[in-house]
Amino acid sequence: MRSRRKLELLAVLLLLAGSATSQVLGPSYPGTQPGAVPMPDFHGPLLRVPHRVSRGVIHIAPPASSRFQAAWYPPTGDPLQRTRQPIRSAPYTATRTTDQPILRDGASQTEHLLRKRLQRRDAAGRMRTEAVNFELKVDGGGDHIETRDVWVNDPVSHCTFEWTEPWNSRQEPTATVQCLPRIVEERAGSVWDRAMRLDGHHVAATGETLEQTSTLEDRVQDGLTEKGVRWTRTLKDAHTRATTTEVHEIWFAPELEEVVEMRPVPERVGVAAYALTNIVRGEPDAALFYPPAGYRIVPK
Repeated sequence: MRSRRKLELLAVLLLLAGSATSQVLGPSYPGTQPGAVPMPDFHGPLLRVPHRVSRGVIHIAPPASSRFQAAWYPPTGDPLQRTRQPIRSAPYTATRTTDQPILRDGASQTEHLLRKRLQRRDAAGRMRTEAVNFELKVDGGGDHIETRDVWVNDPVSHCTFEWTEPWNSRQEPTATVQCLPRIVEERAGSVWDRAMRLDGHHVAATGETLEQTSTLEDRVQDGLTEKGVRWTRTLKDAHTRATTTEVHEIWFAPELEEVVEMRPVPERVGVAAYALTNIVRGEPDAALFYPPAGYRIVPK
C-alpha cells in the first residue's frame, strides 16, 4: 500500500516537473508551503497546476481496495484524461423530468414524450440516477414486477456503475463498472457557466453565430431562490445567409449549484425541456451509491 502511494506521489511530481514556476493554487493542506505538492490523502486531493494543467485541477482516486479493484483502472495517460468537475457539498434528492414534443408521421397534433428519473447527489459529488420499469416477473405466473435501472457516477473513485434492482433473472445478479485512470484532470463547465459569461444583457459574436442573454427576475421554488437568464442564439447559414433564432430560458439554483430548468421558448418539436422538481436537501444514504450486496461486479 505504501509503495502504491509513493508511486502516485511520484506521478504528480513528474506532472509538475515540467515547469519551475508551477504553484499549488487550490486548497492548502497542513504541512505544505506555497509551491509544494501536498501528499495525496484518502479523499483524493485537488491540485491546481496552471502550467501543466491549464484549465483544470488534478484529482487522485483513493488507493485500490476490495470495493474498487486495481484491475478496473486503466493506466494514467499523458496528457491526463479530462473529466467534468463534480459539484461537492450540495447534496439533494429530486425528480428529473425531460419533456420532448414529437410529431408522429401523419399526425397533426404534437405529442409529448415524458421521461422521469429519480436523482440523488451526495456531498462528495456522487450522482445516482434511477428509472422505473415494469417487467414480467420471472416464474411469477404472468405477474409483473417493478424494477429500477440504476446508474451511479462516482467522481471520488472515478468509476461508474450500472445495475438493475431488484434482480429479475435466473442468472446471477450482476452490475457493470467502468473506471477512468486513478489520476485525472477535472474541468468545470456547464450550460449555466456558458450562459452566465454572457449575463447582464451581454452580446457575444463568433463567426456566423450571435449569442445574447438577458437576466430574468429571481423566483423561488422548492424553498430555493433560483436565478434565470433568457439565452438567444442566432445562426446564419454560410451559403444562403438565412438566419435561425433559438431562445432558451435557463434557471439555476446557486445553493445547489445546479441547473433546475432549461426550456425552449416557445416550445419546439424535437427540442426537449428539462426540469428538476420535488427537491429535498440532505445527504442520501451512502449505500445507494454502490451495487447491492450479492451482486457480482464486472468491468464493462
